[in-house]
Amino acid sequence: MSEMYEQLSLWGEMYPYFKIKQPVILLEMFAGIGAQHKALSILGVEIDKEKSKICEWAYNSYCGYNAIHTKDKTDYSLGKSKEELIERIKGTSINYNEPLTLDQLNKKPIEWLRNAYNNCVATHNLVNIMDVKGHDLGELPSNQTSILTYSFPCQDLSLAGKRQGMATSQADGGTRSGLLWEIERIIRERERESIALFQQYC
Repeated sequence: MSEMYEQLSLWGEMYPYFKIKQPVILLEMFAGIGAQHKALSILGVEIDKEKSKICEWAYNSYCGYNAIHTKDKTDYSLGKSKEELIERIKGTSINYNEPLTLDQLNKKPIEWLRNAYNNCVATHNLVNIMDVKGHDLGELPSNQTSILTYSFPCQDLSLAGKRQGMATSQADGGTRSGLLWEIERIIRERERESIALFQQYC
């Protein structure tokens, strides 16, 4: 680690540093445009792009994630029907509040659907956190470190928002901020992660 990023640690004398010796499997929930990916890259952590996954329903965000990090311009949509394109990207949102309905997706231009499809495949995007199951994150190899990172929408907690709280997940009729509980569910279903990191900006 370069001197630029060295800092004092309260725990340095109590716990040994965790050594990451192989490319990390990054499971970036509520990924946005990939702030956690960027932070790990700055710290010199190599990310296994083939096994890593994101979960991000916002169309602009997951397209940005691919442009910034994955940089995969492959046209995975070749030969796919409109129905196949929609099936892969369902759960996508364009307003950051709720997913597009099937009717709305069917009205989208085919080039938009192809672009959404290509970006979802390129980033291994699971799209909608409410539909993700623990096994969707893939197997955890015994010889490799996985890092699950997550934040959650803070609009319902922020002073600038409606302050409706986060008692219940949006999947159960609650608020967007309540989507945090989906992470607890996924971690319980998955049973273990090498490292889980939470970050939040409100």
